[in-house]
Amino acid sequence: MNAAELVRTLVDQQMSKNSVMPGKNGPHQHQETAVRNSCHWAISCLKCYTWYKQDCYLNYACELLQRITTEHDQ
Repeated sequence: MNAAELVRTLVDQQMSKNSVMPGKNGPHQHQETAVRNSCHWAISCLKCYTWYKQDCYLNYACELLQRITTEHDQ
């Protein structure tokens, strides 16, 4: 499995759950914030879109970014 396939597999898993997996921020192991985490996954989705040209990746990236802006506006 190459890097593109690995990213695609991880993104597909997150899309099927309609959620994004949290991670740790750097060597200090601080929990990531929802905004930071969603942005990282949106970037991964957009990279999948550039590699595979499937609208599902673009649509999910837009959905993640919409969630961020909606939550921030409230």
